[in-house]
Amino acid sequence: MLFRKKKTLHDLDGKKFGKWTVLAFDRVNGKKSFWKCRCDCGTERSICRGSLTNGGSLSCGCARLESLKKKFTTHGKTKTRAYRIWEGIKVRCGNKDDKYYAGRGIALCERWKDFENFYADMGDPPGNRYSIDRIDNSGHYEPGNCRWVTSKKQANNRRNSFLIYFDGKTKTASEWSELSGVKPATIKDRIRRGWNTEEAIFKNG
Repeated sequence: MLFRKKKTLHDLDGKKFGKWTVLAFDRVNGKKSFWKCRCDCGTERSICRGSLTNGGSLSCGCARLESLKKKFTTHGKTKTRAYRIWEGIKVRCGNKDDKYYAGRGIALCERWKDFENFYADMGDPPGNRYSIDRIDNSGHYEPGNCRWVTSKKQANNRRNSFLIYFDGKTKTASEWSELSGVKPATIKDRIRRGWNTEEAIFKNG
């Protein structure tokens, strides 16, 4: 009987519970036993056996403080264009009244709700003339569907861009215009009037 009692009073010695390491049995208080423990941070405290074994106590509180510190520690990017652009995306995707974004289901993916993840994937825009653009304008702000582009390129990717398929390629009227020298408005008007696509794009005069 004495052997069983002695064994019970030392059965947690050296065991690890979260950040606590059990040092030795401490005392009994009523029906509860308490154990001397040392937290990974060095703090020593007497902890109830039940709190250790059921996960009620995993540290002296330093784990929570570390979590809060990490939450409020700045990443040093709050004054950058990348951060301002990210904040703009959050606002657009969080406002259900914005008919161009949240209002039509465009969302910021879970990963990018954390700026550090967004920055890890996108980095800084190459220059002041660059902004973020969704490759698929019906898609979300997420890895693989976003890129840094100039305002001109972004305009070509708008939902209302006039897309023309020719010779295995799909381009806007503006992009075809750059190749042919024919004004974008002329190309669009010709297409609407039923012209042959090649002639609509490349015929001058």
